[in-house]
Amino acid sequence: MTLTGRPTPYNTIVLSDREVLNPSGLRYQDECVRHKILDLIGDFSLLGVPVIGHIVAERSGHAMHAKLVERILAETDSWVLLTADERTLAAYPSGHGKAYSDPAQVSVQTAAGF
Repeated sequence: MTLTGRPTPYNTIVLSDREVLNPSGLRYQDECVRHKILDLIGDFSLLGVPVIGHIVAERSGHAMHAKLVERILAETDSWVLLTADERTLAAYPSGHGKAYSDPAQVSVQTAAGF
């Protein structure tokens, strides 16, 4: 955005029902996906701590992210806050420096329903 906070053709993607209307098109083929991922990361930063886990978001947005963050904070029996040493063990339990790709293998998980 500009210093005045107004959208311009340089910081906004304009879409019709069928196509991108910006004369220059998208900067990246997956630009909309990148934007959604950054939104999710930013919204989850409201937790105030990094998340060790696997997040799947389909057709989500800021409102859904905020509700999930609120629910996570409210349901304190569904998560565990780890120290730095415990985070290392959760991410690298074998000590080989390779993180598990299967979230079920990570020692800290949220309760069912998230």
